[in-house]
Amino acid sequence: MGNLALEPLDAGITLNAVGLGPRGRPLAVGDQGVSVERQDDGRWTPSDLDVAHTSLRGIERIDGYVYVVGTGGTILRHIVVDGS
Repeated sequence: MGNLALEPLDAGITLNAVGLGPRGRPLAVGDQGVSVERQDDGRWTPSDLDVAHTSLRGIERIDGYVYVVGTGGTILRHIVVDGS
């Protein structure tokens, strides 16, 4: 268990998925449109995904795009900009 690290965010945030975002950094998404990106210094900061208050459920990188899926049939597609 020594390899685990807790990285808490604001209380009340529900996160549903984490994956690599468009810039190649970890991106976590959750309920009510919450999306946060992990910075190089380890801080989690709000990302620039604009999905209003749609709850986000998953992240996947496929063929040069990052797909974020959510409730109500939401699919957000963003081109990968980190070159991978």
